[in-house]
Amino acid sequence: MVYPVLPNRFVDRWQLLSPRQAWLTVIVIAGIGFLNYVLLKLYGARGLYLGGFLGGSINSSAAAVEIARSMAIRQVPAGVAVAVLRLTVVAMFVRNLVILILFARTAVASAAAPMSAMILLALVFVRFSRRAFGSPLSDIRLESPVSVSRVLTFALFFLLIQIVSTLSQRHLGEASFL
Repeated sequence: MVYPVLPNRFVDRWQLLSPRQAWLTVIVIAGIGFLNYVLLKLYGARGLYLGGFLGGSINSSAAAVEIARSMAIRQVPAGVAVAVLRLTVVAMFVRNLVILILFARTAVASAAAPMSAMILLALVFVRFSRRAFGSPLSDIRLESPVSVSRVLTFALFFLLIQIVSTLSQRHLGEASFL
């Protein structure tokens, strides 16, 4: 409801705040939380793994934060949480390889082997996490997947990060990335 009425341009003279772009990120993060909730309801423990992979294919960093938060609330065993978070990394590697295939075919020849190795190694770590710490989920507390206060808090935090990163890139250039 809010998204269509937000301006699709910078709203300040320093060109730091683009409300529609920022809100889209907030919607995606809230969507990951909701998806995680639905998958848990439908598939139980397997839903955590599906949610981790799907969330990681969209935005692995944001998915990892959202999944870690929701797992802490639901008191998911540490081994399961580690395996799910590692799956977000697997999804990121797969996503990056697909992006290369779609948009930079000339780079695929040199990147396919290392990226495939990273995918396989990450899957080994996921498997190790599940076996080492295992413990199937018995009783998961399910709460409302989307909290307005949490979404707004995230939105403010995201805007702060966006402003700081934009200013640092302007004033420090390439060094700001590091």
